[in-house]
Amino acid sequence: APKRPRVDSQVVAEDAPQPRKRRRSDDEEELEVDPVMKDGQAEVMDVSDESDFFSEVESDADMEDPDDVDRNIQGAPGTLQTIVMKNFMCHAHLKVEFSGRINFLTGPNGSGKSAVLVAIVIGLGAKTAFTGRGKKLESVVMTGKNSCTVSVKIANKGVDAFKHSLYGDSITVERVIRVGGSGTWKVMDHRGKEVARTKSEVTQITEHFNLQVDNPCAILMQDTSRQYLSESTAQAKYKFFMVGTKLQKIEDDYFFVNDQNEIIKKMIAKKEKHLTIMKEAVEKAKEEHDRLAHLRDLETQVNVLKDTLAWTLVKEQEDKLASLVEAEDLYEEKVKKVNERAKKIEKGQASLQGEIEHAERKAAALGEEISAATRAKADLDRAAGLVKRKVHDIRNARKGHLADQEDYERRRNRILKEVTKLKNASTQSGAAAEEQRLLAERAELDKAVAAFRIEQKEIDRAADAKGRELNAAKADAADVREQVNAVRSRVTKCKRTIEQIKNQTTNKMLVFGHRTPQIHELIKENINRFSTPPVGPIGMYLNLKAPEWALAVEEAVGRKIMTGYVLATHNDERLFKDLLRRRNITVPLLVVTKKATQRYHLDERSLPPPHHLSVLQVLDVNDPWVFNALVDQTGFHGKLLFKDRAAAESVIYARGSRLTSAHLLDGSRVFSTNGSKNFVPCRANGPSMLNFDSARSLAGGVRELEQATEEQRQLEEQAQAASDLVRKFERELKSIGASRKALSRQESEVERKRARIENQLANREEPPDISEMEANAAELAEKIAELSTEVEKRDEEIEVAKKELEEKIAAQAAQSEVLERLEEQSDHIEGELTKLGEKSAKLALILQNSNAKLNKVNEDLRKLRESKAALEEEIEVSITNIEKSNVCPREAVGDLNRSAEKLDKLISKLEAKLKASRAVEGNKTVDEALREALRLKQRHKDTVKALVDMKHFTERTDDLLRQRAADWRKNRKMTANSIHMLFMSFLSRKGHTGSADFDHKAQTLNLSVQLEKLSTKAVHQSTNSLSGGERSYTTVSLLMAIWNSMMTPFTAMDEFDVFMDQVTRKKSVDTLLEFARHYDQQQFIFITPQSLTGEMGPDVKVTRMYPPER
Repeated sequence: APKRPRVDSQVVAEDAPQPRKRRRSDDEEELEVDPVMKDGQAEVMDVSDESDFFSEVESDADMEDPDDVDRNIQGAPGTLQTIVMKNFMCHAHLKVEFSGRINFLTGPNGSGKSAVLVAIVIGLGAKTAFTGRGKKLESVVMTGKNSCTVSVKIANKGVDAFKHSLYGDSITVERVIRVGGSGTWKVMDHRGKEVARTKSEVTQITEHFNLQVDNPCAILMQDTSRQYLSESTAQAKYKFFMVGTKLQKIEDDYFFVNDQNEIIKKMIAKKEKHLTIMKEAVEKAKEEHDRLAHLRDLETQVNVLKDTLAWTLVKEQEDKLASLVEAEDLYEEKVKKVNERAKKIEKGQASLQGEIEHAERKAAALGEEISAATRAKADLDRAAGLVKRKVHDIRNARKGHLADQEDYERRRNRILKEVTKLKNASTQSGAAAEEQRLLAERAELDKAVAAFRIEQKEIDRAADAKGRELNAAKADAADVREQVNAVRSRVTKCKRTIEQIKNQTTNKMLVFGHRTPQIHELIKENINRFSTPPVGPIGMYLNLKAPEWALAVEEAVGRKIMTGYVLATHNDERLFKDLLRRRNITVPLLVVTKKATQRYHLDERSLPPPHHLSVLQVLDVNDPWVFNALVDQTGFHGKLLFKDRAAAESVIYARGSRLTSAHLLDGSRVFSTNGSKNFVPCRANGPSMLNFDSARSLAGGVRELEQATEEQRQLEEQAQAASDLVRKFERELKSIGASRKALSRQESEVERKRARIENQLANREEPPDISEMEANAAELAEKIAELSTEVEKRDEEIEVAKKELEEKIAAQAAQSEVLERLEEQSDHIEGELTKLGEKSAKLALILQNSNAKLNKVNEDLRKLRESKAALEEEIEVSITNIEKSNVCPREAVGDLNRSAEKLDKLISKLEAKLKASRAVEGNKTVDEALREALRLKQRHKDTVKALVDMKHFTERTDDLLRQRAADWRKNRKMTANSIHMLFMSFLSRKGHTGSADFDHKAQTLNLSVQLEKLSTKAVHQSTNSLSGGERSYTTVSLLMAIWNSMMTPFTAMDEFDVFMDQVTRKKSVDTLLEFARHYDQQQFIFITPQSLTGEMGPDVKVTRMYPPER
């Protein structure tokens, strides 16, 4: 049988879903519109209107009756209906429709007629070399284009249709050929729906319809037509005849069968030599069986001893079990004694515990009394402090009154002194002395003002410095308060995170959002409203094969899409969004893609090199629908992973590398854009979604909470210290302000005195007026008297406060004595508690030792019981195994007094003897030797029978081959005679005669032609001596003769009328039409550069082609 073409391993399965195309390829964009020559000018046509677009093909059928056109188009199964070429050879875009019967393609040289025939052959799977258009497939692609497309539509109607239920009335085979040799196949049904994408399907179609696209007789190419008669030898013509009629293939099959039959005969001869050896082996096996027969008694003795050994081992185990039972009783007695002692100790502990509780109650009561006494003393201390403060305040008030009184006294005395001076001055002579005194007093006052101003500047500088310190302290306090607020928020966040982790431990959905369970319930409630229930969150369907790549994979896939959902339709998307908004739930990322039950078959070109680790290798996606959605949305299957940044950069930044991005172990990314080198660190925060470890996350959260709490405590202490420092600086600044105010008051007083002196100096000529000064002195005397009264009142208040303070101090002393007495009682009780605690600890230690001893005894007892149980189980297992095996019953064994050791030695001795005997005999048992002898005997018998059958088979095969070879030779002779007769018949139509002389022994075909057979001078000539036209007609005659012996749906002939004159050409056309009409179930395609004239008939379709734009 002919070998099927190899199927490209990169072609995807027919039923596998394909990834959605995001954009059309450059080739598709180029093929969208194409200039077509119309009336000698280029015109851009719209692809959607085929009637205008294919206007470069003109058909005579366009003017015929529509019913006749329908009859022309219809054809038998396997005939061609249409062919469409894009960027194929000289055609940018060409469509040709064929009649189901007879077709002529005409047009001047260069119009691309032969390209149509090449497209048919290439489109149906033939090799490029057959067409004579080059050895490489890419040679048929139009110059300047990246790919070409050939689409062949085949009739598929009738009883001989191919898979009619699948394809319908027609089958379309589309082949895309790309520069570089790659390409794709597509097989579509009558509606244009894709059915298959493999060449094997195309091969099945061509074999089913017997489309002989690589048979030079079925499809005669242009070069073959021109060179066949003029250049081919008699041997080549004979081979042409053999290949065209498929006689060569039948002969090759016969030779193959004959070769195989000869190989079988040699195998039979070889096997016959082994029959004698096999017979000798049978005799040898029989003798070996006889020698081994005497070993049975020895084996039987060994088996009896093994049975005795098995029951002896059981008896020894039973004896050991009895000793364990006795030891168990002893241990139980010991446990009983230790338990009684422990109960006594526990009773003493209980009594002691009662004493301790009583003492603790007394201590607690004393503690309450001490606390009450301490609070009372504190109250007394506070009251005494208040009284002391009251005395201090009264004394300060008294001091203030005394100071004011002294000030008033000084002012009054000064006024009285002034009055006296003025009175004396008025009686004295010599105003110069008075002026001198005033000037001296003014100078003293000026010095005092200067000193006041210097001191005021010092106070101002101190106030400024203290103000700056206060502002700095306030700023520090504000910063610390901000830090405290931030760490408080952090503590709250940590607590909330710990709570979330605890919830996520029980419900994994919470890892992908705190409202994910609500979304899940919402989908369940409305599941019947969706065309297909949404799937999500997407992260629930992802499993990491290597947990250490969690951060890198999450960054590569995207944490946002991991919380999203996959929906089948946009209606489902709208419904889902509406449901979420009604529940006030934030809408997650939604991916709308067609429901899939199978994963995309990923093209190897979209995957990174296999020697680099990729996300696809470490990530397992459970659902095909989710897998396809991730491929469409993220392209994760093509993303690389690297542990080391340097290794990633060496690959991504390499010159000419097609790899542009990679993710590192810590989630960071290395990528290159337009030659620039980029690095982006990981932006993820929070626990990992894919590698969520609740225990580790919880421990980390607790640690972070403890750190935040400790940091909060320290910051709050710093905030308190900063607040205290601010208050201290405020008090100091307030004190400085008070000092400045007092200094201002003194300065104002001095200024007033100086002003008075200035007035005196200015008015010294006038007589002094002392009445006002005397009035002031009298007013000051009244104030001094009032202040004296106030001082007396304050003295009385001080005496009252002193008495109250003495009473408070006495109460404090009494309360201190009470507190000391209570503390002494408490210390005594504490001492008693310490003694009782030591006694209790001693009893606890004794009890602990007793419990440890009891635990040890219990542990020993437990081990003993375990050993006992294990031994009982071993005994039971041993007995069970013995009962299951072929060991005889215990009663039949007899004496079990011999030890297992002695029995084992005896068995070993006998087995050694048996082993030595078996070593001589090949270590085989009697049964094995018997089976081996029977096996060899049966094998010898089967081999003899098989050889007899094979001899009969080869003899029958030889007879059949001789018979079929004789039939084949008869058929070859009849076919040759038929071709000879038809060849003469077709030549006679032009008035010639000739012969096709076949020499089957020499495998030659000699053609001779006698022109003008009625002429007496005519002589037979070889085809090489004929003119070009006569040779063309002879070729046509020979092909039609051969076609008579072929059964193929369509045949084609390119430039059949080359070199013919008009008469010969017309005769050739008429002969071809007559021949074609005789075979009404076949389709014929004839290509000629000459135009056809005259009425051709309704079953003939003539298609005129014009040169395409170059």
